[in-house]
Amino acid sequence: MFTHVSLLKSQIEALSKLQTSLLSVIECNEHVYEEMNQKLYEMFDRFDFKNNFWIYEGFLQMLSYFSVIKSTNLRIYDRIKPILNELIMNHEMKDTFKVSTIYGIFEKNLTLLLYLYEIHFLDFTMIELQAKKSFDSFFFFLPEIKSENMDLYEKLVIHYQHSHEEVLKYCQDNINPKFWDNRKFGHSPELLAKIIMDDDLDSFIDYISKTADFDLNSRVNDSISEYIRDIKNLYDDVDLTGISLIEYSMAFLNISG
Repeated sequence: MFTHVSLLKSQIEALSKLQTSLLSVIECNEHVYEEMNQKLYEMFDRFDFKNNFWIYEGFLQMLSYFSVIKSTNLRIYDRIKPILNELIMNHEMKDTFKVSTIYGIFEKNLTLLLYLYEIHFLDFTMIELQAKKSFDSFFFFLPEIKSENMDLYEKLVIHYQHSHEEVLKYCQDNINPKFWDNRKFGHSPELLAKIIMDDDLDSFIDYISKTADFDLNSRVNDSISEYIRDIKNLYDDVDLTGISLIEYSMAFLNISG
């Protein structure tokens, strides 16, 4: 009994240290990023991830969780993707976990699911599974579905079209490829949205001065790239007409109050 309690305590302590280090990597300034990242990687060796499944899985759950709750951090994917690469290349992530387990851990973050698919960690069956769960997921993975399984694409278009007819225009073949590339960023690619995310007051004033008839009540359009849950919920509430600049700014606590 004492041995089990001692083991549990050591595992919890390990995850606590990993959490602190991971947050440092996610939130640190660029000039200390490499140092913070290296300290985290050293912890992977210290806690012997390959032989400590519980700690390994706990860290992956933590990584997924922070990718969602820290989604207003504009560097979040630049910080998390290298960590996934490190785990895959040097800590046998693919041999340690079933593909379905990794899918289950990251299914709430479509941007990371896409990344894991693009580096051939997840197979297409996981994309199919996700696309069947919601229209947002289907729309997000539209290029992959059209490329790999046209029958599924046609079935899901029919399945979803009645409640989202106004969005199906994006399913046409002439869509700009950059539209889909923006999925990897995790936020709206609109210039005004980027200015708000950067909290760049000077650029905001410059944008207003150069935009004829600028309206402070104008809206940031819905974007397939956007992955902040509160913003996605607001888009859903306004039936895809976009959300106000104030609402978008509040999500990032930006544009200097």
